[in-house]
Amino acid sequence: MQRRRFLVAAGTAPLLALPAAAPAPQPAVIEEWTFLQSLAEDPAALVAFLEANWFAMDRIARARGLISHYRLRTGAGPDWNVVVIVGYPQAAGYDGIRADFDAIRAAHRPVGGPLASLGRIVASRRLAVAGGSD
Repeated sequence: MQRRRFLVAAGTAPLLALPAAAPAPQPAVIEEWTFLQSLAEDPAALVAFLEANWFAMDRIARARGLISHYRLRTGAGPDWNVVVIVGYPQAAGYDGIRADFDAIRAAHRPVGGPLASLGRIVASRRLAVAGGSD
């Protein structure tokens, strides 16, 4: 349920309902990079799946202040062609939000996929962000 703030004149009903502000983004302290390899030479289907599923959940996590940012890049590594980068405002990274993110995942209805039909995760890395900023 979304909280709302009300502007109320003394002794009157609310005049205007404003949505509560989303938490201000916190600078990233840690980034976790997940490297994936699409099964097809062109990673477009894998990218579409990640955007429709992983990023749908990441949008919620960012709005709740659990993550600082999320990005996707395509490239040509020796065993990967897609990397997903997620910034976390605390040093524990994903481990620090696991319970909250599990709730987000439980409410998500997957679109397309499954991931295994489009690609696979080949590696992940945790990196400190220089200066602790995004």
